Amino acid sequence: MKYRLRELVGFLLAWGYILSGKRRRMLKVYDDESKVLSIVGHDPTPEMLERILRWIIDRGFTFVSTDQLLNKDLPQGRKAWLTFDDGWKSFKTFLPILERLNVPVTLFIAPNETRRGQVWPNSDSP
Repeated sequence: MKYRLRELVGFLLAWGYILSGKRRRMLKVYDDESKVLSIVGHDPTPEMLERILRWIIDRGFTFVSTDQLLNKDLPQGRKAWLTFDDGWKSFKTFLPILERLNVPVTLFIAPNETRRGQVWPNSDSP
């Protein structure tokens, strides 16, 4: 139920952007080689994640790693950077999708979780 409500709200917001023309204008910003689209995931469903990633790839974006960003070793064209807050919780579920689509990801781990020993892969519980 939680995901369905989230998807409905996302769907309504997305159509608002599309109908207003804002999506087209926002995507045009990333034609500038100095811009990187930052996507922050926080517990999406695997299906939603794959749809989002495929949509971004279909629009000519290349996903870059944190190392590429820090070293300014970026490809030409549209670039996107994927991160997950507390991403390790669902990472085992997402890993096949990320590998299949060849998408690098950055995980941000909450310090309190590490103190409780809840960090994958060092524990059995994701």
